[in-house]
Amino acid sequence: MSLPWMGAQRARWRVALAAAAVIVVGGAGTAIVVSSLNDMDQGDPPAVAVPSDYRRPIAEAAESCPALTPARLAGQLMVESRFVADAVNGRAGRGLAGLTDDAWRAWQPWAGADRLDAGANVAALAHYLCHLAGQVQAAKIEGEEWRPAVAAYRSGLAAVLSARRVPDEARDYVDRVERYASWYARNTTFHDQPLLAADADETTLALPTAGSTPSPQASSARRNVTSASPRADTARSSQASSARRNVTSASPTSSSRASKPSTGGTLFNDEYHGCLSANRSQDGTHLIMTGCNASSVQHWEPRPDGTIRSSGLCMDAANAATTDFTPVQVARCQGNPAQLFRIRGKQIYSSYADKCVNVHYTPGEGTTIVLFSCLNQSNQYFRLRSQ
Repeated sequence: MSLPWMGAQRARWRVALAAAAVIVVGGAGTAIVVSSLNDMDQGDPPAVAVPSDYRRPIAEAAESCPALTPARLAGQLMVESRFVADAVNGRAGRGLAGLTDDAWRAWQPWAGADRLDAGANVAALAHYLCHLAGQVQAAKIEGEEWRPAVAAYRSGLAAVLSARRVPDEARDYVDRVERYASWYARNTTFHDQPLLAADADETTLALPTAGSTPSPQASSARRNVTSASPRADTARSSQASSARRNVTSASPTSSSRASKPSTGGTLFNDEYHGCLSANRSQDGTHLIMTGCNASSVQHWEPRPDGTIRSSGLCMDAANAATTDFTPVQVARCQGNPAQLFRIRGKQIYSSYADKCVNVHYTPGEGTTIVLFSCLNQSNQYFRLRSQ
């Protein structure tokens, strides 16, 4: 689709770029290094400078999973909205990330998030893409998972899984996102300071900026984006407080008072201020969060064989499933891949499912422990503490 300003603007860009060494963002006085715009010469509108208030939320959201980079998120935001907070995309999507209402309900990063809040949209896009990348990887689609994940965002996961690659109907969208991502990777930093040109005395050219004022909530989004998580995946604010109260008041059954091993310790989650617990030493018992009480079912021992054990049972993905929201349980140790867990930094990682142990909060039901795509958020952080 041709935008009204595109023809004349593109002509001016092509003439000036022969001599241009820098771009000056209109009104901001920010110089950004430009290496080339040849890769934007595919009928794409010129790249829009990432508004300064959006850069840190984008950088932080990109830490959600290895498939993402700040430039990749920026490239997709450019395609979806040109960084216009209240944009619509013609596919029933709206907002900075072009999310449909259904996708927003599933992936809004905290309860009650403003539908058009810039930071919330960035976080929701990142977490949704991480989920899709995990599904692509689980399906063993050949190659790096980011492009198929972007295709799944555009055309649906079923189309990608059926084609076993980027489907034809999504190829143009994915290629455009990749071209913009490549440009942003060369020409933008996503923290406090932009790139500066070594020589700023050459011809300069005004770079178009976003077509509407950034969301007034962008600054609060910067604070929230690191703690944001998929709506179905975690709780925030009053719900989290309630969950913490529930965790603290929970108590183990009498069968959990058996003597504990002498190695390992508790797996403590700071957000819910509780310990990972099997509640009872019985095959098939689903894990929960409870108040820490030094019982044997809260004592976990990482083993050299790749298992994490409690009271002689192994941490286990229920029914050997690999999908998001698979319950995590204890089961008789059998040496199967569904029982391979390891502590990886702050997270408990299942190499079998390529997912992390996740505290899942449901209003009215409390907390359960499930597998979910690994995200950079506190409901997936555990500390092994000696008892």
